[in-house]
Amino acid sequence: EVMGDFYRLASRLFDEGRFEDAANAFVFLTTCNPDVPEYWIALGLSLEQTDESSGAYDAYAMGAYLAKDNITYYVKAVDAAVASPLPGRAEALVDLAKSMLELGLETRSEFAGEVKQLEAYVREKLKGGR
Repeated sequence: EVMGDFYRLASRLFDEGRFEDAANAFVFLTTCNPDVPEYWIALGLSLEQTDESSGAYDAYAMGAYLAKDNITYYVKAVDAAVASPLPGRAEALVDLAKSMLELGLETRSEFAGEVKQLEAYVREKLKGGR
């Protein structure tokens, strides 16, 4: 209950445009309960708004890892990676998604096709299709 209240407070800070405060609140949430992918994604969104693309990438990548088969989280991480000083990290996300398939950690049958689309998306982004 307390974590839910704190998440709502952090979300309100984000909605009010107080992105640095929201990021700090989401850091607290990810520290207290690091296994909740939504906390990481919210942290990534907040960091993106403060032009912290490297931190946003790390948060999105953690959210993608925890959510396992939610391709949307991978796409957000790819976009943050391409905007960061190390755009090649986007390829690591494709490798992570492929690992989820190989290890049988994904649960949706359409995830394999989504991973192929993600791979094409990364190639396009790295070629300069930003």
